[in-house]
Amino acid sequence: MITCPNCGRLDKDEVQIYNENIDLRMFNLLLVFPICRHCLAIVNFKHTCLGGNILAITGTSGCGKSTVAGKLTDKGFHAIDGDNVIQLAKMKNNLNKIEFNSEYIYNEIVYEIDVLSLYTDKIVLLHIFIPEDIDRLIAILAYG
Repeated sequence: MITCPNCGRLDKDEVQIYNENIDLRMFNLLLVFPICRHCLAIVNFKHTCLGGNILAITGTSGCGKSTVAGKLTDKGFHAIDGDNVIQLAKMKNNLNKIEFNSEYIYNEIVYEIDVLSLYTDKIVLLHIFIPEDIDRLIAILAYG
């Protein structure tokens, strides 16, 4: 279910899932930040991913994750960019600093997968995953 605080219940076509109104030009890929197409309010999004193809790309900063994800978006994938996830998790949780493998980050990744899965079954996730967190990544990918 998708609801807007101003317009009420919305159909998925009434939601802009990638928010171009937030200016984070340092990142190549758009933010998954659903807003109402009618009034531009942030929507309340309740949907759970029940399947699909989620491709995870991991690696160090500057290794080309965003370039590869950009090519995949040209092939119909929807992207979740780890840098954007960090910025959104900081904003949503009113934090100045956040660790890239914190619970806030993983919660945001799951939320973004849930949002995008309503629109597509092809998602590419790019983020730095360290070996200690491989079980968390597997848990994320297993349900999607």
